[in-house]
Amino acid sequence: MAAIAEQKGRAKPEERVDKAWLRPDEAAVYSGIGLTRIYHLIKTGALPSARVPSNKPRSNRVTHHIKRADLDAFLEEHMSLAK
Repeated sequence: MAAIAEQKGRAKPEERVDKAWLRPDEAAVYSGIGLTRIYHLIKTGALPSARVPSNKPRSNRVTHHIKRADLDAFLEEHMSLAK
């Protein structure tokens, strides 16, 4: 599985995430939330993200980046509601 994650450029669970901004796959590993759920939270606006356009010429791709502080705040809020 780690080999597949490495091939597709996804974060591996054993990687420690110490960045201020996380890609959705890194946010999933960091938080323990599934990647599909991370994208759903971004789409619905429950989890703020910055849209970063690709630097490749003629590419319409956009990558979402999530501020780790926003993810931490989201987790704190929702973990306290679950208690």
